[in-house]
Amino acid sequence: MSSQPELYSLNFGVEGEKKFKSYMQTGVDQQPAGMSFFDLTWEPPHLANIKIDLGENSFVIKNVFSAMGTRIDYAQQNEGIQIIDVTAGLNKEEFVSQEQAYMAYKELFSQLEKAGWKQYFFPGLSRISKKDNMKVMIEDGLIIDPYNYLTLTEWSDFFNNIPTVTTRLYANGILIELSIDKTKSENNKKQYMLRFAVQTIRYVTKNSIENGYKLTAPELKSAYDEMVLVDQKERRKAEIKAKKEGFHIDESYQDPDVWQYVK
Repeated sequence: MSSQPELYSLNFGVEGEKKFKSYMQTGVDQQPAGMSFFDLTWEPPHLANIKIDLGENSFVIKNVFSAMGTRIDYAQQNEGIQIIDVTAGLNKEEFVSQEQAYMAYKELFSQLEKAGWKQYFFPGLSRISKKDNMKVMIEDGLIIDPYNYLTLTEWSDFFNNIPTVTTRLYANGILIELSIDKTKSENNKKQYMLRFAVQTIRYVTKNSIENGYKLTAPELKSAYDEMVLVDQKERRKAEIKAKKEGFHIDESYQDPDVWQYVK
């Protein structure tokens, strides 16, 4: 009789740093480049379940091999964990049928939908319409309509031709980049891995501004406003190009207000 995997609860900030340290068997890996890494690993068959604890946006990742928290040491004061990278199996078993993988994909995305995660476009990129989801998946390996689930046939056809697909989701100051990778095959069964990069939008934004962590508050606001204008210009160009390539644009998509988390 197998026991339930242990549930580990992880989150961000100084509280998140304490959480990681409470679970860690090894020391913190401090790098000269100004980041510290907090590593947790598990070996099959004793994999972990991890709850990314974000209040109403919380979700659980099953079959976890590793979780790494990153602290940005060049921040002016300790902001604790800003990035959580998780590697997991899509299924408990190493090799599964297309049907088993498909059911696990639907279960995972259904959980993320219920937890309030919304499709996210980087501010300088095209807001491609959901009606072009399959075209974007095939051409760019990107899911842009995450909760209009693929059919089993679409899932099978896609992964028979392309090994990886990624989606970007956002909720309340946190960005998820989630990829599903078909890694190995054995006796008509396949192995699928999940890779989650869960980051604070504060880190993502400040890191994309030159010296973002060294600027004073007024300098940061000025640099942020300038970046927004550059992104708008880049998006306009990208959307003109996308239309020429036969894509539709979702004019109704609004970038979330992230400044409240950056300032």
